[in-house]
Amino acid sequence: METQVKAAIERLWRDELRLAARLLQSGLRAVGAVAHRPRGRFRSRGSAGLRYNAFHVGLSLYVKSSKQFRSLILLCQAGLTEDAEIIARSLFETLLALNFVLRRSVQLKENGKRIKVERHGRRQPLDCGFRTELYLAHYAFDLQRRVKGWKNVSGLKRLSRTWGDPAAIDRDAQQAELAVGPEWTHRLRSRRSFSGLSIRDLADSFGIVHYYASIYGHQSHLAHGADALSYLDLGDEPSKLSLALAPNTEAVGRILRLGSLLFTGCLDIASQRIGLGADKAVKAFIRDLHQPWD
Repeated sequence: METQVKAAIERLWRDELRLAARLLQSGLRAVGAVAHRPRGRFRSRGSAGLRYNAFHVGLSLYVKSSKQFRSLILLCQAGLTEDAEIIARSLFETLLALNFVLRRSVQLKENGKRIKVERHGRRQPLDCGFRTELYLAHYAFDLQRRVKGWKNVSGLKRLSRTWGDPAAIDRDAQQAELAVGPEWTHRLRSRRSFSGLSIRDLADSFGIVHYYASIYGHQSHLAHGADALSYLDLGDEPSKLSLALAPNTEAVGRILRLGSLLFTGCLDIASQRIGLGADKAVKAFIRDLHQPWD
C-alpha cells in the first residue's frame, strides 16, 4: 500500500513536489550542502554588520528550518499530512525566531500596542544585538527552570545532571539576568518565550497575525492531541467503526505549498542578513508560489 500511495501522490501533486524539492536544494546549496558534502561547509558572502552571536544564532535557526522543511516534504510524500502540518506549525515558529533575531528593525507589540523596551531602567534600542541577547537569555532561563523542575520530581533528580552542571547552569542564568536587565528577565521568565511575547503577539509584530488566526490555531489542535474526532468515524452503526489509518493524499498539495512559503520566508531573511547569496532564487520562488497551479 505504501508504494501505491507514494505513486498516487507523485502523480497528483507532481508540480508541488518538484517545486518543494527545488526550493530545498537551493536552500541547502546556499549553505554549502551538496551531494558529496551533505553536512555543508558555509562561507558567508557578507553578514550585513551582524554581531558574532546574532550571526551564529541566525545561521543555526536557518539550518533548523532546512531540516524541518525536509521532514515536511518526506511526510507529504508518504501521505502523512497531519504530521506534516505539525511540522509546518513548527516551521512557522522558526520563521518568527529568524525574524526576531535577524531583522534590521523590529517594533514589538502586545495586545496590538507597541511595548516600551527598557534595560536597567533606561530606554534600550531593540537592535539585533539586544534581541539576540534576549533569545540566548531565554535559553538559559528555560534550561534552569527545567533542571529545577526535574529536581522536584521523584526519580528524576539524578537525571537532571544530564542537562549539565546545575551550578554552571545557575551561573549562566545569572549572567543572562545581568545582560538583559530586571525588566526583561521578568518578561522572559513569566512569558516563557524568547521574545517575551505570545506567538500571536510576535506574529502581529511582524504583520502576519492573519496566518496565526487562520491556520496556526487549527495546527495547534493537531499538535496537542485535541483532534481525536478526526481519526474515527462512527457512521450509522456504532459497532462498525471506520478508522483513519490510511495515508491522506488530498491535503498534500496545500501543505506542500504552505511549507514552501514558510521556508522561502526563512531563506529570504537568512539570505539578506547572513549572506547566503540566494536573493535571486528567493524572488523566483516567490513568483512561482504565487502562480496558479493545475
